Amino acid sequence: FGGGIERLANWAVSHDVQFVPFSESPVPGVTVTCDDGYKSTLEIAAPLLANHAIPFHVFLTRDFARSNNSRYLNESDIQRLLSLPLASVGIHGTSHQRLSNLPTSRVKDEIRGARAWLEDLTGRPITTLSYPHGSFNDAVVNILREEHFTAAACSSVGTYRDHKHRLQIPRIDIWSLDRPQDLLRKTRGNWDFLLP
Repeated sequence: FGGGIERLANWAVSHDVQFVPFSESPVPGVTVTCDDGYKSTLEIAAPLLANHAIPFHVFLTRDFARSNNSRYLNESDIQRLLSLPLASVGIHGTSHQRLSNLPTSRVKDEIRGARAWLEDLTGRPITTLSYPHGSFNDAVVNILREEHFTAAACSSVGTYRDHKHRLQIPRIDIWSLDRPQDLLRKTRGNWDFLLP
């Protein structure tokens, strides 16, 4: 991961590409997001990203943070994460359920429960979500709209260019086994052949 971020940061500088925060606005640039709230986000990714002044957005699952599982950020870790100037957070559900498989009342519980928890913990308004397992449908998107979410990330491959898709923002997956050149190729669009 470290070598990939280093290579990506150098490429961005040489090609005048900006790193931009995750938001509802389809601003040209590269946005970094992390799902689930793994402890490695704080211990490994955050220092590397901060070293290159790269903003990043972490989507947190309430039950993971409360689980006492050392793989995940706990509530104290989340506070430490948010002390970093370029870090921001959103929700990834209460219990990491596939939202499109749940009845409306459960979807609302998953979203509202996670949001209330994270707003209480951070003292910040929470208006962003990443769909757990990338699972969403029109009904779930409509609930987010009703709940006044500004942006939601999905697992669809692609580039975000149109504000009307702000509740279905596509992303490119980067995996721990990706080599530095793979990370750069994915970001540059060399994997766009995967697009529908």
